[in-house]
Amino acid sequence: MNEFPNVIIVYAVTALVAYLIGSFNMAILISKYHKLSDIREHGSGNAGMTNMFRTFGKTGGFLTLFGDLAKTVLPILLGYAIFSYPGSYLAGLFVVLGHCFPLYYKFKGGKGV
Repeated sequence: MNEFPNVIIVYAVTALVAYLIGSFNMAILISKYHKLSDIREHGSGNAGMTNMFRTFGKTGGFLTLFGDLAKTVLPILLGYAIFSYPGSYLAGLFVVLGHCFPLYYKFKGGKGV
């Protein structure tokens, strides 16, 4: 009858999934798999959209932009579907934290813009 522990678990899973999705760096993934090179070895050395535009042109930049948008929107929509606005706020916060401090890249990530 007590649903409180279940709610906490679902909130924690929502935050964890959003963080893990946010931890993917789209510039690195796109540069490695689309251009077969690591973006951090070119230009400013930053794994961001601006360096992708400068190094790999419009295609790389726009793929990074849309990938970053998708990795942000998806967890927010899932959080909203589960818990309405509180779930979307929680997912949004943790996807940005994952972007800024990504687990997969030794906690060195983007600027969170």
